[in-house]
Amino acid sequence: MRCLLLLLALAASLGSGASRAQGIPPADLPPGTGFAWEAVGDRGVTARDLQFTPDGALWTAGNGVFRFEPPVGPGSPAALLNDGVYETVLVLPSPGAGPDTLFVADGTGVYRSFDRGQTFVEVQDPGGEHLVEEAGGALVTVGVTTPGRAFSEDRGQTWAPVAFDPPEASAPAFGLFALPPAPAYPAGRVLHGSTSGVALSDDGGRTFRPSGLWTPLDYAVEEMEVVEAPTDIGRHVIAGGFRNARPFARAWYSPDDGQTWSGETTFRDVADGGRGYQSTKAVVGIGGASALLILGRGTVYRTDDGGQTWALVGRTPMPEPSLEYVGGALLGPDGRLYVGMNRAGANVVRAWVYRTAAPVVVALEAEPEAGGVSLSVRPNPAGGSVRIVVTAPASGEGVVTVADALGREVARVHAGPVAPGATAFALDTSRWAAGVYVVRASVAGQSATARLVVTR
Repeated sequence: MRCLLLLLALAASLGSGASRAQGIPPADLPPGTGFAWEAVGDRGVTARDLQFTPDGALWTAGNGVFRFEPPVGPGSPAALLNDGVYETVLVLPSPGAGPDTLFVADGTGVYRSFDRGQTFVEVQDPGGEHLVEEAGGALVTVGVTTPGRAFSEDRGQTWAPVAFDPPEASAPAFGLFALPPAPAYPAGRVLHGSTSGVALSDDGGRTFRPSGLWTPLDYAVEEMEVVEAPTDIGRHVIAGGFRNARPFARAWYSPDDGQTWSGETTFRDVADGGRGYQSTKAVVGIGGASALLILGRGTVYRTDDGGQTWALVGRTPMPEPSLEYVGGALLGPDGRLYVGMNRAGANVVRAWVYRTAAPVVVALEAEPEAGGVSLSVRPNPAGGSVRIVVTAPASGEGVVTVADALGREVARVHAGPVAPGATAFALDTSRWAAGVYVVRASVAGQSATARLVVTR
């Protein structure tokens, strides 16, 4: 279905405005670039889906259902609970003193366990590959066939069919995303990514209708995430996927909770002949208007403006290009990026879960004082020479520094007198690791910060 054809120049009208595909430089990064990585657990698990529960445990579904006991990290025990092959895991903490409810789905059915995965009972047949708990507490499932779409209001005991309006808008599904509650839809808005785009529901997943990003067998949406809007007012939904029969992964953003979409961006993956090439495996919010988008061959892109622009920042470990690819990813409670690897083939060694050695959450930036120091950084993103301009209302002793995302100082650009008005400083980033940095200027007790994205 995803034949690689010649790149087509396109300008598609999505929702309220026209979008233009933005070119991203080819991604030819070696495995592990841009971040320091470490393997999680004491064994490989082949994870297609991951979930942290409030007790700090990590659950995975893939070639088996595993639970990593907290504290999760290198060498922590990973217990095999069930050796079936599954696409999705969903753990619902018990509302009372009873056991947790564990759900898994494999595309042919949804299965429920009350004993942490020791035994499962099928509760939805045929069942979808994807499960989500929406804001109102109901469960919604979608799959590759229309009968696989259903919702449950009693923690999976009984199910009712999901409807589409119009009926022909139903399309094979890739995933589901439940938005945080909003006054406009107290029952919860659920977004449905499919081979035709995004459908949305304002009644908790009982009925769906096409959004502004919808053309049968054209827009294919695999993953979604919600982040703050770059203006800090409202929020953006970011969708990652591809265009059917066209090359390269793609992403769009919506400023109105999935109704209309803009900003189509193309992403190039590592063309090493491996599995998962050019597919979007995860979109992970990391705080504020920032998110990471991870492709099948492990290429990682980052946005800091709600999906409007993106920068190539790194790549996950990729032990065997021909067999392993990214299965899924999430942000852990420790602020690190966790990536589950999938390994193709029967009777093969299970692939590992990896995490970044340091948190990837965005650093908080101080707001400039009113009438005080201002700061600009150009170009941004950058891969070489950068011009930092500090504007001060009066002369004074000043310091201009650059820190990485963990707050560690990596460069002291200037320390000494600063004249009133605009003063420019040069900075060479050509040897820096790709990533996001924070530039800070302080003059006579007043300060300002700006974010700098370094790409390779």
